Amino acid sequence: MRTRTRHLLAAALAAPCLAGATQGQALAQGQASLHHLPQPAGTGRLVLPGGNAVPVPLVIILPDALGDEGRSEPYVQALEGRGIATLVLGLDGDPDLPQAPADPAASAEAAVVARAWAVGKVTVFQGGAIGVLGLGAGGRAALADANGGPAVALYPGCSGLELPAWRPALLLHGLDAHDAAACAGLAEPPAATILGLPGFGHAWDVRAGAWGQGDMLPDPAFAGRVTTQPDAEGTQRVAERVAAWLAQQLAERQAGAR
Repeated sequence: MRTRTRHLLAAALAAPCLAGATQGQALAQGQASLHHLPQPAGTGRLVLPGGNAVPVPLVIILPDALGDEGRSEPYVQALEGRGIATLVLGLDGDPDLPQAPADPAASAEAAVVARAWAVGKVTVFQGGAIGVLGLGAGGRAALADANGGPAVALYPGCSGLELPAWRPALLLHGLDAHDAAACAGLAEPPAATILGLPGFGHAWDVRAGAWGQGDMLPDPAFAGRVTTQPDAEGTQRVAERVAAWLAQQLAERQAGAR
């Protein structure tokens, strides 16, 4: 059953964008607000889904090494369409500075701080229904987070990576990326799923340059820099399927807490 589910999810990601994506994006925009969390989380942007009563489930989004840079937006919209709030980190600093240092928000410590902040808002968020989604370096941090909630890691750099052995985890990577072989060779614990996406490279959600090219970003595995491969349509498909997976995991977690 697990293998069949993996094949269905991979096929859906490779297929053209489904109607569900349009329906989710057509929902009324939620309520967005900025919050200053303790370091290393820093400034976070909270989006509560429109038309939903609180409390709601929450997904904390950890940025890549240079900060959010707007790359989280497709995932925020897809999650909002399923009634899930998001807290996006990585809004501080200036990623345009040369040799910008790694954003401290792209860390497991930032996830711990953000979760502690969210748990204190019991009238806003459903207790226990908190997941983590990480991009690049933030994906490695999402997998390293010691909490029991579900984790999604997008192109986290698979060299030297270990997946959690006991909590739900989803790792997505591009089969055209530089580390595809390393990702395919990772041990896959029972609660984890690794999906290689045909036709995808590294960091598909970056914004393309004037000629459609991608930037050079720090390798999440701390091995220099790597060329990105922007894919706006592919990002929408990934966002919808990631949101569906997180919605299912959070619903099961909340049901188990009752």
